[in-house]
Amino acid sequence: MSIKTKGETSFIALSRNTLNSQAYKKGLTMAEKVAYQYLKKNCNGYNNGKIILTYAEMKDAMAQGTLNTALKGLERKGWIRKTQQGGMWGTPSMFELTGTYDLLYQGGDKKGRK
Repeated sequence: MSIKTKGETSFIALSRNTLNSQAYKKGLTMAEKVAYQYLKKNCNGYNNGKIILTYAEMKDAMAQGTLNTALKGLERKGWIRKTQQGGMWGTPSMFELTGTYDLLYQGGDKKGRK
């Protein structure tokens, strides 16, 4: 059971355009899709560029090597950008969602107006 904290949403937003795109359906491996969804889960709207996804958080979803490959694939394909390289002393890598394939409000402002 998870406990909802103030300001936390209980969903991640993936637009239908994104889910229906060939870039998502055929361009990403299953591991890349899962890693992307977890990165989106960790994005609160204010921390883009400082999103952290740890191996410990993903240990039940995929192996460390699979996660590493998935993150490199997402970066190579333009879905994310690494903004800080993690280090040996517990410094985590940080990521930014590029938004290239995730435009929720195409052609208008955030309320969908043109």
